[in-house]
Amino acid sequence: MRPNERVSGLMAATMVCILVAMNALADEAPKVTGTFTSSGEPVEISHVYAYRNAEGFYDPADPSWTVILAAGEIEPQNLGRPYQDFPFIKLRVTKTSEFEEQPTLRVYSQDVQLPGKTSGISGGDYPEIEVQSTGPDVFSARVWLPEPFEFFTNSWQYDLSFSAPLSENPEGGQD
Repeated sequence: MRPNERVSGLMAATMVCILVAMNALADEAPKVTGTFTSSGEPVEISHVYAYRNAEGFYDPADPSWTVILAAGEIEPQNLGRPYQDFPFIKLRVTKTSEFEEQPTLRVYSQDVQLPGKTSGISGGDYPEIEVQSTGPDVFSARVWLPEPFEFFTNSWQYDLSFSAPLSENPEGGQD
């Protein structure tokens, strides 16, 4: 093999490695798609964060996660804070046998911050969830409210699919 052929082969191999690494990183980058409406108006949700909770809700041994779908960026140290100054949906998900014989994943807590509001709303109709992955590195799922939820003069509905690398738990402790 001549020197130029060896260099060309090394360059080609290096490019393949770079492309494979970029693909792997792209697969782990946070992604969110879908719709969120507040009183009939679209709300852009562009960021997603997920972390494993220290213990389950119904049973401390149950695995549990927090997912935050947000209209803005949240610094890692602020993920555990209850409210931001932009719209978001904060969901807590657990795998439990509290309601069925076989453990199932379900949303057990929901906080929603609507546009232009100074405080969030907890509760409401909990969304349906279809989970693709709970880790160890990525949490990905689809969450949706089949019907708009109305709360006094506010209403909201969403159907969002997301994938987020699991972050360190900002609320302390992790399994």
